[in-house]
Amino acid sequence: MDPALGERVQTLSKRFFASPEADKLAVEMVNSPHFRGYTRVGREITRERPDWREQLDTGLLTAVLQDTTSGLQVETDQGWIDAEPVAGTFVVNIGELLELATDGYLKATVHRVVSPGPGKDRISAAFFLGASFDAVVRPLTLPPALAADAHGPDRDPDNPLFYEVGMNTLKSRLRSHPDVAKRHYADPLQGSRDAG
Repeated sequence: MDPALGERVQTLSKRFFASPEADKLAVEMVNSPHFRGYTRVGREITRERPDWREQLDTGLLTAVLQDTTSGLQVETDQGWIDAEPVAGTFVVNIGELLELATDGYLKATVHRVVSPGPGKDRISAAFFLGASFDAVVRPLTLPPALAADAHGPDRDPDNPLFYEVGMNTLKSRLRSHPDVAKRHYADPLQGSRDAG
């Protein structure tokens, strides 16, 4: 990527976040049933823990451009590791759909952002590579050496994975953005509560 483009993204992002609160709230995500728009700090939730948010990617891959401020961490078998910003690079997260397509050989990247603290800004821009909402994930045929290490996707009752792309995406968006869910998807939420 042309470094000038990355710098332009960072400049425009800083300009947007420095704009008056009323301007940002005019394009707030809660106003969009498509889960697009501005999200205030602390409004995107998957699991509540102090000072950070965790999110499993719902697509195939996510490419994240970071500024120079640290904060992004990735969970590994040995614990959390920092994904330090490196100029001219992207952090690439594996999404849930790729985990499903590889029968668990590749695992969705569990990550979090540790807030840099008062008075310090952190800007990152993400590009989400996904699939059409009406698509169904088809398992890839892995070479035997890789297939031997594919032990199926993770099974988490609090985060079921669906092969139907639209269902998997909606599940993650409803969980991550409860304000949008309550405003635009109250009927599906009520139906799932009644079924439980």
